[in-house]
Amino acid sequence: MGAHIIIQAAKKLEQKNISVDTLVLVSSAAYPDRSEDAAFGDAFKQAITGAHELPKSAFGVFDYLRAFSGKVVFVWVEHDSTESGGPIYPQMIGWYNDTYQDRKAAGCNDAFMEVHGAEHSFKVGGKTIDESADSLAVYRDFCKQLARNVT
Repeated sequence: MGAHIIIQAAKKLEQKNISVDTLVLVSSAAYPDRSEDAAFGDAFKQAITGAHELPKSAFGVFDYLRAFSGKVVFVWVEHDSTESGGPIYPQMIGWYNDTYQDRKAAGCNDAFMEVHGAEHSFKVGGKTIDESADSLAVYRDFCKQLARNVT
């Protein structure tokens, strides 16, 4: 949800002539356009229900990303529920990959990073991030890689 909010915020800022140079989209979820005006809670849940059957054209965030003139760092974080068809729609992975490839073909200097073992399954040596100093080192290295992609 955070990435979706960032995309929409950047869009609104640019509509007010405030330049956005870089977008970093982590675990990039997108919600149907019909959900934009829905109140959070039951109305929002109803607006996103059935999203698996919606066509890509119902998700205007992808149009905005294609047209965005700045740099985009796509960070796809593996999530437990993605494989089981959970809250991050499986087709989103393909749509974000397609958007990245389209932008790359257009000469954009974007970055695409994949992170394996995140959210609840983020482990190093069998220990979760808050149980192991090694996990924190892996996370710190990820942050350094992300920083290199942003600049």
